Amino acid sequence: MHSNKTDAADALRERLQADLRSAMRARAQAEVCVLRQLIAAIDNAGAVPAPSKTEPIQSEVERRFLNRDDIQALLRHEIDVRLHATDQFRTLRRAVEAEAAKFEMDIVSRYLLSLHDEARS
Repeated sequence: MHSNKTDAADALRERLQADLRSAMRARAQAEVCVLRQLIAAIDNAGAVPAPSKTEPIQSEVERRFLNRDDIQALLRHEIDVRLHATDQFRTLRRAVEAEAAKFEMDIVSRYLLSLHDEARS
């Protein structure tokens, strides 16, 4: 892939997959759901645009390189989505759904904080 660069997406994906296995063993269904969503978000962010109809179709295409800033932006976006959902649910007086969105936001925040900690080291 990118032999001379470290793809932040690969490192986070590996960590998420390990945490996903642990959450599955613990039967933590809500956490499993969030971890799967984060893995999918990373995969989607790394996808390359489809070729135009005039370009030949390739069966193997290298994914887009995601650096630490790209991953941080992705995680911030995921947090913002959940923060907005939490606010909307509270406005609608849907406390259970608001708590669920906040729980998801806390999980995503954990990974964003770990990226900040790694950057300082």
